[in-house]
Amino acid sequence: MRRLTLLLFLLIAAPASADVVEQAPPGAFVSLHDVDPSIVIEMRYLTPHNFIGKRIPGYRENVCLLTRPAAEALTKVQTAVRAQGYTLKVYDCYRPQRSVDAFVKWGKDLSDQRMKAEFYPRVDKRVVFKEGYQDATVQARTILSGGADVNGDTPPPPAELKSILANSSQRKELVFTPTGGSRYIALNTSKPPFNKLAVREAVAYVLDRDAMRLTRGGAIDGRIATHFIDPGFGSEGFTQAGGYSFNPFPSAGFHGNVAKAKQLLQQAGYANGMYSGPQLTMVADNTPPGSNTAQVVAAAMAKIGFNVKTISVTHSTMYTRFCNVPKSEPNVCPNVGWLPDFHDPQTILDVTFNGKRITTVNNSNWPLLNDPKLNAAMVRAERLLDPRARAAAWGKLDQTVTRTAAAVPWLWENYPTLFSRRVTAAPERWNGGSPDVTFMAVTSS
Repeated sequence: MRRLTLLLFLLIAAPASADVVEQAPPGAFVSLHDVDPSIVIEMRYLTPHNFIGKRIPGYRENVCLLTRPAAEALTKVQTAVRAQGYTLKVYDCYRPQRSVDAFVKWGKDLSDQRMKAEFYPRVDKRVVFKEGYQDATVQARTILSGGADVNGDTPPPPAELKSILANSSQRKELVFTPTGGSRYIALNTSKPPFNKLAVREAVAYVLDRDAMRLTRGGAIDGRIATHFIDPGFGSEGFTQAGGYSFNPFPSAGFHGNVAKAKQLLQQAGYANGMYSGPQLTMVADNTPPGSNTAQVVAAAMAKIGFNVKTISVTHSTMYTRFCNVPKSEPNVCPNVGWLPDFHDPQTILDVTFNGKRITTVNNSNWPLLNDPKLNAAMVRAERLLDPRARAAAWGKLDQTVTRTAAAVPWLWENYPTLFSRRVTAAPERWNGGSPDVTFMAVTSS
């Protein structure tokens, strides 16, 4: 059988203290061999045949650990490629923390280039880490060590945020910027089952928004959102939308209300309050923190009977091929969010929930919400010139949109940007904390 090397190196950083592994896998993980023994496993970091040229600390056995959804997804691919005479081969899976530390240490030793000819012949080792051959954990540690100067769209993962905040010196390098918008889960209202309000409301009630926030770092990353207009708008829409007190889908500690969700599903016609329809699709990020958020969403929906198939892709592909394209849109888009283009509440709600804004490509009305009454109310609000009248109108519209449960907001985010000690920190407040390189200056070599 011909072998197709489909997976190169899975950059899955995990805060593990144990090696891979002479004991039972962590609770969320399974052995790929146990799920599909036909997939070839060749853990390269167990051998000297890798880009460093020696066995990597943390690897003791030729065992591939993955989350069960990831392992099952590979099984489906394996079934397809075996029919064509190929097989999958994996080189890396769950990665111990000590291994990531070894990579960072290797990156600092420019004299060690024994494997350059085979693994990175056209790349200068001095820029290997700066050019992005790393995961989020390595990226954060490279910035802290001075090997790079700032992160962009990839925030430090929760474990790194916790470590940085606990270090009085490193804490000075981390800047949190209110994004002015929110992260939310979009439910496709154009087809069953989310064309029914009660089914959408059930999902809004069952979601554990606290667990979702933990996937991005917990309370340090922002307040749990209960509607869409961000607190940064203050009396220009946030207060008029009910401020912090407006929450149409409450639950104790934001952990979800399963009983209320089941009650709503019963109202929608599902016996015993459990969804019994076809499997749903969800397109999500294939890397943390978005992939972790998607797992929390799927687990919460499973409590009320939803069988969710997760398709994991890059963040950009999630938008351009799926969630931004109505004809290809799945039932659930768990990794979407919106920032205001300027400081007016219309910029939060109009493009994202007005049915007249739905386009065949580059669509940002991810729930495909198209309510004629809501559309007309937005048209009226758009024409208002008086600031107070606009704030009141859009605040009311925020409540209306939230009650549709077409999308479930879960985070008013403070985005973490990590700067190295050698540069001045210059986050763009208008752009969710992205580094403004035009105002950054090198202060030391």
